[in-house]
Amino acid sequence: KPSILSKKTNLEKYINRFTYYYKIAIVIMATLLALVPPLFLEDGSYKVWIYKGLIFLVICIPYGFVLCIPLTYLCGICCALQHEIIIKDVTTLESLNNAETIIFHNSEKFSNKFVSADVISEIKKTIIDLKSLNVKNTVLLYDNNKNIGEYIGKVLGFDLIYTDLSINKKIIILQELIKNTSSQGKVVFIGDSISYNNLSFNCDINISINNLNYKNMTYNNDIVIKHNSPYKISDTLKIAKFTSLIARENIIFTVIVKTLLLAFTTFGYLNMWEAIFADISISIIVILNSMRAMNIEL
Repeated sequence: KPSILSKKTNLEKYINRFTYYYKIAIVIMATLLALVPPLFLEDGSYKVWIYKGLIFLVICIPYGFVLCIPLTYLCGICCALQHEIIIKDVTTLESLNNAETIIFHNSEKFSNKFVSADVISEIKKTIIDLKSLNVKNTVLLYDNNKNIGEYIGKVLGFDLIYTDLSINKKIIILQELIKNTSSQGKVVFIGDSISYNNLSFNCDINISINNLNYKNMTYNNDIVIKHNSPYKISDTLKIAKFTSLIARENIIFTVIVKTLLLAFTTFGYLNMWEAIFADISISIIVILNSMRAMNIEL
């Protein structure tokens, strides 16, 4: 069975490609650092510069790059799990960060939920939160009466409202929404996993609300939210956004610190043990920063 880490995020794939060429480049640069300066410096010693080249290699070991992305996204998934949100894998969490269109499927099973006075304020707040998280379109698919559906949609603040829908109409609407989404944007479909079964498979991410059947979650849904609370939808996006931010923080931190250490090495301010300590310290800091994703405040 596939694990949550069996797929790689786009960011991780990019870093892996970068690391491949990075390793070749650092070997060439370390070799040049060890052999070229003694040819041009009067007091240049091969022993000194070969030592610097070895320190250069130690500092350039890409542990920080390798660790930071999968670990950060794994911590983000663990954070979601603490809030009873089950995310299928790390690629789903990364994709959710680019959610552009979110579709709420209002089947007959949900109709009481949408008109309930206790839930209206929560959904309105959720829609506002989604907008603040750069979601461009919030869409309501309402199966039943047109007048009721349009009224509910406007009260709740949906951008697009479709009512009185047959299966064929829904498919056409979904295809149009997917077509109008940008190349980097993602389409998210939210329902109860029963009423939309085969309807949402063309969307990038399927979210099931109030689905207690965890056994089949991996095969039928990308994300399962245990409770009906609309807040959980915006919470899931917040986790995705913050997790992505932490992953990028780790990459930027690693690049900046390693660049400084390489400069110190070149000018003779760093010995081998200091380089080893610095490299281990970078890895520890990256791990600790990644663990922040497990305690995201919602």
